[in-house]
Amino acid sequence: DIISNQLFLQENIVSETGIKVQNIYTKNLWKLKLGYDFTETKVTNLNDIDLPRFVRRDEEVLREHAVYGQAKFSNAANNFAIRAGVRGNYITKFQKAIVEPRLSIRKALGSHLEIEALGEFKHQNVSQIVNFQNDFLGIEKRRWQLTENDSIPIIKSKQASFGILYKNKGWLLDSKLYYKTVDGITTQSQSFTTKYEFAREQGSYDAYGFEFLCRKKLNDFNNWLSYSYINNKYTFEDLEEVEFPSNFDITHSFALGSTYSTDSWNISAGINYRIGKPTSIPIKNNEIEDGDINWDVANGERLKDYLRIDASTLYKFKISSTFRSEVGASVWNISDRKNAINNYFRTNDSDSVDKFSRFSLGLTTNAVFRLYF
Repeated sequence: DIISNQLFLQENIVSETGIKVQNIYTKNLWKLKLGYDFTETKVTNLNDIDLPRFVRRDEEVLREHAVYGQAKFSNAANNFAIRAGVRGNYITKFQKAIVEPRLSIRKALGSHLEIEALGEFKHQNVSQIVNFQNDFLGIEKRRWQLTENDSIPIIKSKQASFGILYKNKGWLLDSKLYYKTVDGITTQSQSFTTKYEFAREQGSYDAYGFEFLCRKKLNDFNNWLSYSYINNKYTFEDLEEVEFPSNFDITHSFALGSTYSTDSWNISAGINYRIGKPTSIPIKNNEIEDGDINWDVANGERLKDYLRIDASTLYKFKISSTFRSEVGASVWNISDRKNAINNYFRTNDSDSVDKFSRFSLGLTTNAVFRLYF
């Protein structure tokens, strides 16, 4: 802070130590796995200010024991497999037990088609807290913090998916339906920059969607097209609006690309397009109320759509029997499009609201030279 002539140092360190013992037993078409897993996670936060002198270093430790078992059956033709397991976790600090079942089924239908169904429970003991310091270049600060089983709860998720895979004559078609629900998130971990930026509440989100990939290999060309659809909604019981779209609800996303590869050349180009992320805006013609921003509905608007075109080329050659080399270049965002990725609003001295936006990189070039020996 140049104006205050003050240096403020912050550190956030996550260290994990563990030991795992596992035994695998195989007989005929069955495979059995049993194990024990111990994990100790430590998060250290340091705040160091030089004027006035202040140093604070906090360390938090969480220890977790887990036992797990898994059985897998594959038939003799290897066109059917089922894997089922369960993991029991015990967090000593909270004397809390968490049971997580898992199931996977795979079936081949002929020589080109395959279906797969998956389902599992998971949990996470660390959360990422995001703070935005908009008075200095809009810098975003992220900190990992251990769960307190209270203000920062254990994150628990349940997810299931069903997929179909087709391979034949250079074609690859891969599609997947999925559903996921996550409980134990906090508003601080969701990168709010507009409405609810300063809220401190717990909630959950539910997401379901569809992903599709089409790829075709033709001689030296590899072409692909992908599409994804997602519907992602928050639930925060203690906020003004209980349910509203997630900050990461990018409903439609497309990618198209092609690669040309030989022994000497790698040339590729691609297009990425997606609709804009949800955002909140002040109520038009009534932006200020009691000195604060008067927000419209949460995430009721979207940023402008995102579009990026990239290209790269790489040439490989031999210098001698001992040395070989690669030289290449790439261009990110060829059209130099201004893609807004976030925005925020602040009041000013004239009792009005200023809008600020963050943009992804514009036209960016890179060059590379490698020497192998």
